[in-house]
Amino acid sequence: MTNEPLTSPMLREIMNFLNDLGTPEQRGPASLLYNEGWLLRLTLAAEARGIRCLPQPFAPGARWFTEALLYTPFRPRKRGDRLGESVTHADGVIGHFEIGRSSRAGLHLTPDPTQFIIVEAKMFSGLSTGTTRAKGYDQAARNVACLAEAVRMSKRPPEAFRSLGFWVLAPDSQIKGGTFACVDRQTIAHKIRDRIEAYEPEWKQERLEPWLRDSLAPVLERVDLACVPWEEVLENIRRTDPGYADALQEFYERCLTFNRPAGKSE
Repeated sequence: MTNEPLTSPMLREIMNFLNDLGTPEQRGPASLLYNEGWLLRLTLAAEARGIRCLPQPFAPGARWFTEALLYTPFRPRKRGDRLGESVTHADGVIGHFEIGRSSRAGLHLTPDPTQFIIVEAKMFSGLSTGTTRAKGYDQAARNVACLAEAVRMSKRPPEAFRSLGFWVLAPDSQIKGGTFACVDRQTIAHKIRDRIEAYEPEWKQERLEPWLRDSLAPVLERVDLACVPWEEVLENIRRTDPGYADALQEFYERCLTFNRPAGKSE
């Protein structure tokens, strides 16, 4: 196994496979390519090149990464911990971080970071409503808790960050329909507190309540919570690069087509 780039014949085979998706010659479901994950990658790449399309620009020296693993403040205390949970998978992250220090996609903030934003990309699904261990601990609460934990692990005070955020990118119709109402400061705080209440009094007092006060509360005061329509992203791109916007618009429309639930119309 090497870290060298894949040889060109293999890349050509991959490109041929991808180019056929959505056509009669396809050799797999079109949603392998036309999905919110690839739409997010194309959007993050545009923002990184200076095409302003997201709520905040990349800070100097910031990078992006998809499918990062975020560490939780509710790690298992022992094998079989009924309240513990594993890492959270983030669709995308922006900021000053490194990947792979302790696992292949595990994220740690770099020394002296100033930006850390978690991005979830959606098409027709909502955020998950809970976890196996905590039924009411939804995806918005989980991501913000992991964001606060990453900041705590960095040993950098939240007030030293210029940019902290949790954004959901989704179709305008889904946002207006209330699918992401849980992306709300008070709702998130309430669900994280409920998660903590399930623990034994001693563990709460010694570990989790100090974390709630010293780590989560100052992050919640500063975090930018936003639900951003894909349509707004495309319009923002169009102001700077109409050609890229046209191409991304076509990609987005294919994402809508190939991910729409059966029986659901425009």
